Amino acid sequence: MKKIIGALITVVIILILSMIQQSDVDNISVGEDDSAFVTHIVDGDTFDIATGERVRMIGIDTPERGKYFYKESSDYLAELIDGKEVILVKDVSEVDRYGRILRHVYYDDGWINKQMIEDGFAKFVTFPPDVMHVDVFSEAQESAREQKRGLWADK
Repeated sequence: MKKIIGALITVVIILILSMIQQSDVDNISVGEDDSAFVTHIVDGDTFDIATGERVRMIGIDTPERGKYFYKESSDYLAELIDGKEVILVKDVSEVDRYGRILRHVYYDDGWINKQMIEDGFAKFVTFPPDVMHVDVFSEAQESAREQKRGLWADK
């Protein structure tokens, strides 16, 4: 019985989040595969673009302010894309529950989401339904761990 109630609660939460995301879609000016100019790095997985919108990179998670490796992750993302024009590619969802645009990010033939994981500046995380590249991200994280890069280095 507890499993059924838990499943029902999960379904209700997903439905509510999808309704919230759908209401935010009308306010977005970035298309499914668009270029955008990066104006500000918020942290290692989030940045602002010239339209004033905030972008959250799909499939990665970086330390929050005040946590170990926050500055390194944020600085690395800034080195990769701050002040540059990037390509934003949609997976499934348009926005997250905070209204941030969800995208895979590409710059100069590089896939930034994967690079952040591969170089040890982000951890792989998945939030269905945006799971298009789970296997690639998982392998990138395993490689970073094995090579003790970034977050995975000995402290």
